[in-house]
Amino acid sequence: MSIKKHFISQNPNGLMVEFDFSQLEIRVLACASGSKNPIEDINNNVDMHAERAAEMYKIPIHEVTKKQRRRAKEFSFQLQYGASVKSIAEYWNENIPLVQEFFSSYFSRYPEIHVFHQELQEFVKDHAQHDGDYVDGYPVKRSIIPSLWDYQGITNGFFITESLGESYRGPSGGGSPSKRTYFPPTKIKNYPMQGGAADILLLILSRMRRILPKWEHKAHILLQVHDSILFDWHADANDPDLHVFIKEIKDLMESVPEILYEVFQFHCPVRFPVEVTVGTTWQERNPYEEGD
Repeated sequence: MSIKKHFISQNPNGLMVEFDFSQLEIRVLACASGSKNPIEDINNNVDMHAERAAEMYKIPIHEVTKKQRRRAKEFSFQLQYGASVKSIAEYWNENIPLVQEFFSSYFSRYPEIHVFHQELQEFVKDHAQHDGDYVDGYPVKRSIIPSLWDYQGITNGFFITESLGESYRGPSGGGSPSKRTYFPPTKIKNYPMQGGAADILLLILSRMRRILPKWEHKAHILLQVHDSILFDWHADANDPDLHVFIKEIKDLMESVPEILYEVFQFHCPVRFPVEVTVGTTWQERNPYEEGD
């Protein structure tokens, strides 16, 4: 049973209206890495998942099934968050050569993303220092993952502490037991994407405060979940202002590049489309089309 079906408008004739960013994290990654190909593919509405699936399964793109495309999409998101070939193969119970084929296809098309991930890991290593942190009695270093929007501002980012690996007795097997310490690569790649997406949602919400007061008698925010914002349109569903409201919120959310430049002087040449759905409950929604 989905809890979403219990979210309804306070007006029996009202609507649930959800505004959802489309693939926000890959757009953030394309911006941050400055990778030409994903920026072009995103802005030209290329089906990136179908292309990777075709190359992974070595079939023409028109033969890619929904299941194969979905698997490529799942692999893509995990890769973006820093998962390894082995971890993805184990998670989906897939064979390693298939996942390796996906990685090869992905980084062949988007090599700058691979470089960006490597640079992040080098940055973390270069700025590591021991500040008296200990885990299970072992000294570990702390470093910082820089904010995507201010790469040089190393005080503006995410702190990360080394993790402990397996015990060992030095390179020759002798000496007293010790612990391997390392900065988890998954976190290094994951934190900036999640943090960058969260920054965007917070910036959007802060700007909504400027326009929502005039709508307080017809709409209010119920929830912000992941990449989406849910409203209760508690005026009548046939109110002609519904289209005006939807257009105003959608236009604001799609102005991400302008907002990033205004706040951080960060140039992001990527479109951030927003999908709008409406329905009598949060669960039962349909795409909103102008003229509905």
